[in-house]
Amino acid sequence: EFPDKDALIVFNDETLMDFLPVLEERGLLGSLPVVSRNGSPAAVEAVKRGDTLATYDYGLTELGLTAGRIFSDIFLNDADYQDAFFCPTFGRVIDEDAAETYVPWNERAPEVELITGLE
Repeated sequence: EFPDKDALIVFNDETLMDFLPVLEERGLLGSLPVVSRNGSPAAVEAVKRGDTLATYDYGLTELGLTAGRIFSDIFLNDADYQDAFFCPTFGRVIDEDAAETYVPWNERAPEVELITGLE
């Protein structure tokens, strides 16, 4: 439908995973430059295979860890973060070179005990 396409920017890695079979079916897998975002393990594997150029890991796990620490501090220690600003990560592009140093989400955000109920 778009014979003059030069590249494809996919909304996120989850969409990318659904779209890779379409690229393969059309003979474009690995030849059309494709990038996505989220830095998911599946997207990093696609980069390693040469199916895509890169995924942008915007630090979802680091954002979640920071938010958890802030909320825990607010609810357990009555901390006041009203005017605070937090930026735990600027993220990074994971391309073929950076894929070798990628650390999966589950290794960057270890399981923690869930605290339930507020007293």
